[in-house]
This record gives sequence, structure tokens and C-alpha cells, in this order.
Amino acid sequence: MGTLTRKTVFALLIVLSTSGLAFGDALCNYDDTSQSEGNIKKGRVAEKEGKTLDALLFFRAADTICGNRKEAREGIRRIGSKMGREAAAKGRIFTGKSIFSTVPDVDCRRWVRAYDVPNPYEPRVPGLCIRQSGGVRVQLEPSAGAYDWYEATYNYRESDLLILKGVLSNTGDIAAYEAAQKHFQARLKLQDNGYSPDPQHLLELLKVASSNAASFLAKEEKEFQSSKDTERSLIRLENAMKWAVYGAESDRGKVVNRALDRAEEALKGNGISNLYDALEYYSFAGEADKVQDVAERADELGLAALNDNDPVTALKYFMLSGNRELIEKTRPLAEKAQKAATGTKKKKGLPSPM
Repeated sequence: MGTLTRKTVFALLIVLSTSGLAFGDALCNYDDTSQSEGNIKKGRVAEKEGKTLDALLFFRAADTICGNRKEAREGIRRIGSKMGREAAAKGRIFTGKSIFSTVPDVDCRRWVRAYDVPNPYEPRVPGLCIRQSGGVRVQLEPSAGAYDWYEATYNYRESDLLILKGVLSNTGDIAAYEAAQKHFQARLKLQDNGYSPDPQHLLELLKVASSNAASFLAKEEKEFQSSKDTERSLIRLENAMKWAVYGAESDRGKVVNRALDRAEEALKGNGISNLYDALEYYSFAGEADKVQDVAERADELGLAALNDNDPVTALKYFMLSGNRELIEKTRPLAEKAQKAATGTKKKKGLPSPM
């Protein structure tokens, strides 16, 4: 045989990458395919006889590149769908359990320890014994939930629907909603022939996010008009943004615009509290330039206070702006003014440098 050239290797790679079935056939011999077909037949028989564990294990054993994977997975899906419905009917939805559990078994331990070929303790069903803990027997986990069954048996659409129902049953639960978002984001990366996330499910999630964001904005408006409580207002805006990040871009824009409106309203006054409120709203909105504008305004008001011979007030403005040079310049004057006002050398009420 001649030396493989670069062109020959490249051509071979193209053939292998475009001929998955042919490549699979090349890896499998007659015994492999016959065994896989036999497992499918045994799985069908066990399924008809109501032997769920046996049927599932036979189908799983046939779910290989050497067998009829399509038919094997159809069998797995049928069983998983049935078991999932039964679990849901009993109220077991999300349990976080595996659909399999294990129990000690003498024959499985003997199977692990035997070195004869063929192994006289070979399980009657492939996968019934596993080597864990020196040999244990597999059984169906009776406490597994519907979601656990659907996920483990390729019934992705059914588990998607369960996730969505969980969100819609309590639309204000942000933890459940974020878990659903992670679920569907992972689904977008899932590669399984014949499956893709239902766009309607994703749209329903977006609607829930938009609705909650709007609800928190409405609460913020009502409460702020009656109390002018900046701290509570910011909490409501933060809650709204937690939902808005999962909604439409316009939802996020509405939250940011509300914060900007509150900042502009705060700046109608020149008091220290007004500027602090504006700073918090602009910071929340991510408006760095506006934050700098407020700092510059604080410096201007501080200098004006110095000109009015009020270094104590001036220092407060400079502390807000973070202007260290003016803070250091004004602090001694403020201390002196306060001593004169109180008639004592004790410093009281002066802010510390940031």
C-alpha cells in the first residue's frame, strides 16, 4: 500500500464526516448488530408483559451505534412517558431522584468476581448488575418524579412543559423562573434529532418576565408618589430589573428611564439629600457621566458654601463628590467653625474622609 498523501487523508476525512451510518457499520460486526436487534425484541416482549425494568434495560442496551437506535429510543421514550405520567398522577413532579437505585445482590457480587468466559453469573438482562460497591443490582427508584423520568428517557418536550407549568403556577417566584431560564438555555445547546425547544414556551417565559417588571414599576410609582421614599423606590426598581433582564429590551429601558426620571426630580433641589438621591438613581441606571455631573455640582455648591463662610456644609458637599483636595482644604476650617459654635474642643458630627 502506498503512502497516504495529504490529499488522500483530506478526502478520507470528508467521507467519514459525511457518512455516519457507513462509519458506524464499519465499527460493528454481525454479532453486535444481532445482539442489538435481539435486545430490542426482548424489550418489546418485556414491555408487553409489564416488566418495566427489564424492558427499559433491554432498550437501553440496544441504544448503541451498532443497533436500531431509533427504535430503541422510541421504546425508552414510551416507558419514560408512561412512568412520568404515573409519577405526576401521584404528585411526584420534581424530586431530583435518579430513575434507578441499587440494592445489594449476591449474584451481582458473584458476577463481578467471576473470571470465567462466559461468566456463569451474567445477568439475564444487560445492565441489571453493575460493578459499583463490589456488585449491586439495579432497580427502579419508586420516588422518582415525573421530571426525572422525562429527562432520563429523552422525553424532553414533556419535561419542558413541566418546567413551564411550574413557572405559570406561581408567576412571581423569581427563583423558579431563573431555574426555568437555565433549563431552556441548556436546551438550546441540546443536540438530539427531532427535538428543539418550543418557541411558544420561550415566549411564555418572556411574557412572565415583562409582566413582573411592569408590576414592580407600578408599585414603585404608587409608593413613591405617596412617600417619596428613595430607598424603597430603589428596591422596587432593583426588583423590576431582576425580571426585566429576562424580558424584552423595552422592559429594561422602562426601568432605566424610571430611575433617570427620579434622578432628574431629585436634582430639582440643591440639598445634600437631593444630590445623594440623584447619585443613587444614576448609579443604578449605569449613567457614569451623570454621576460625574452630580459630583461636579456638589463641588460647585460646596465652594459656594465656603464663600458664604459655611465650611461645615461645604465639607458635606465635598464628601459627597469625593474631592479629596477640597476635603483636606475644608476640614480644618469646618473643625474650627464647629469648635467656635459649640465652645468645645471636642469634634462632633464631622464626616470622615472617604
